[in-house]
Amino acid sequence: MATGMTQNEAFGKVYSSLNRLDKGEYESCTFRDCDFSDIDLSNFTFIDCRFEICNLSMAKLRNTGLKSVKFMNCKLLGVNFSDCNLFLLSLGFVNDDFRIIGPRKFFSFVFRRHHKAHLRQRIVNGHLNRSGH
Repeated sequence: MATGMTQNEAFGKVYSSLNRLDKGEYESCTFRDCDFSDIDLSNFTFIDCRFEICNLSMAKLRNTGLKSVKFMNCKLLGVNFSDCNLFLLSLGFVNDDFRIIGPRKFFSFVFRRHHKAHLRQRIVNGHLNRSGH
């Protein structure tokens, strides 16, 4: 579970091998030019956060809360978003490099102009179903 709360902070050049991100809840924070590759972000919560020019390849997201999180120009290779906490899951992607792993039936991508992708989901009768446009 989350142990601390951080709000309205900007993080730059955080490298998973040099300094660790404290486990907890992050609200309205910006992460820019950070390398979170292979980091374990399990049980973290991110609310209204932005990741800009970050590498999250192979990051572990078991039970991670991603609520209104935007990824801009990020590398997301091998990230398994199906491991995230599904409660209020809301993601936005802009110009990202990613290959989703896990059950693709859980996710429906809607690509828009300017290389934007929006991830949509909905729960119907207790089951996660693909959403339409």
